[in-house]
Amino acid sequence: MASLPDIDHDRPALLPVGEEWRAAVHLVRESLETARAFAPGSRCLLPPVTWEVAADLVGDCATVDAPGAVCVTVLPGYRLKALRACRDALVGAAAADPDAAYLTDQLAYYLDLAHGTDLPTLARTTTMVLAVLTPDLVAASTLITHLSVGSGDDASMRTAYDEVVAAWRRAGLAC
Repeated sequence: MASLPDIDHDRPALLPVGEEWRAAVHLVRESLETARAFAPGSRCLLPPVTWEVAADLVGDCATVDAPGAVCVTVLPGYRLKALRACRDALVGAAAADPDAAYLTDQLAYYLDLAHGTDLPTLARTTTMVLAVLTPDLVAASTLITHLSVGSGDDASMRTAYDEVVAAWRRAGLAC
């Protein structure tokens, strides 16, 4: 997967629809909320508010089914930065970073009990969610513009849609 783009500002985003996206959003949101509950002081690497802001962002990105559709939204840069910080903490915890030992211990038990999964899966899923929310593609801008204001032709919209879906697939989302 390509590196994630800079997220220093608010940005329009495309949200996929479908059961796999909803499941990924559900897992990440609940896990971030749980990490927030475990985050007294610096024991979970980040302050509770960072986990909360990221969980709220992910929760706001859940969509309902509309086959072949996407939703357009604007994501605040500060919320994307919080999600990236949480993703980095989860990746460190999954890699057994000693600084993340408390987070690893707490989340590993929760993930197994509540979701039947593990920390590496959560880290990959969080990375996928962040990549879907922050594609660095001209096609994403083209599709957002077309969906928002109706400019462009149907062929360019279809091409842009296909490129966005291909990028989501490369990020790990089956759509």
